[in-house]
Amino acid sequence: MNNTFDFLTTLSAGYAICGVNGPTDGLLLAVSGGADSSALLHGTVRLWAQHRGRIAVVHVDHQLRADSRRDREHVEELSETAGLECFTAEIPVKEVQSQAGGSLEEVARRLRYEFLEQTALDQRMRFVACAHQQDDQAETILHNIIRGTGIRGLTGMNPVRELRDGIQLIRPMLKLRREDVEEFLKTEGFSWQDDESNRSDRHTRNRIRHEVLPVLEQLNHGANKHLVQLRQSVLEVEQITQFVVDRCLKESVLEQQPGICRVSRVALRGWPEPIVRQVLRDLWRKQKWPQRSMTREHWNRLAAAIVDPTGHPPDMHGVEVSVTSSMIRFFGPANGRDEVRK
Repeated sequence: MNNTFDFLTTLSAGYAICGVNGPTDGLLLAVSGGADSSALLHGTVRLWAQHRGRIAVVHVDHQLRADSRRDREHVEELSETAGLECFTAEIPVKEVQSQAGGSLEEVARRLRYEFLEQTALDQRMRFVACAHQQDDQAETILHNIIRGTGIRGLTGMNPVRELRDGIQLIRPMLKLRREDVEEFLKTEGFSWQDDESNRSDRHTRNRIRHEVLPVLEQLNHGANKHLVQLRQSVLEVEQITQFVVDRCLKESVLEQQPGICRVSRVALRGWPEPIVRQVLRDLWRKQKWPQRSMTREHWNRLAAAIVDPTGHPPDMHGVEVSVTSSMIRFFGPANGRDEVRK
């Protein structure tokens, strides 16, 4: 890829994969001011300049850097130049984290997506576009492998996921590489902001980006692409697995409502432990309970506790587990965000 036409063609195809052939239903662009999101803004306006009235920009200042205001000002300037309305929020992430607990990265992510969702709802926008690209996808898959993951973790980020009823988060740039993005911006003379925290090796993802992936590329040129290709193979296996998991859920779940689940331990014992483990992951996902602190060991121990009559469940990071001889009950956040039931 070496010109603007290729970038725009790939971006347009990415939108089509996400089910978006135009912004008539409302398109909210999540723009941090960095290279990827700046390219998303410029490329989207190029594709649908005549519909810019149904395109808007959203930016979140996490107040984690002394100069974060510059990012907001840059995004506001980009939006004004493009003729797009811009919605911004300043969120004191460190202050929230000190009160609520959890990792700084997870708290920032949760608050950011809450604002994206609320802005889309307020502005009646059906789609929220994020600028994750192919390198981000490879990093995500590798990060999941390092942390310990099941099949779903090997699929990385989906092009489309539901934020809430009627609002979808989309990722139209997953077929683009970081070098494609920067080439497009440089060719067109567009500027972007560099976040110094992205160069810090304090965060695992940054170390994967700066140290691990370059070594893999040296060992086998195209390692990033091969990681992403692995995703497609895993998706096919997951389709088969999901068919079995859905059947198991139907047979074993006795009650499911926000914050509370009751599952038949007797029914689950009739299934192989790997299926039970995947059922539990699915249950967590459907309930929108926190999973980012969960490792494979947590899922293994919980599945074993269900299958083994003498087993005891481990600490499940914010979800209370109660086990009887015939049943297992889960009490978690009612909406994926509240405190655990006391």
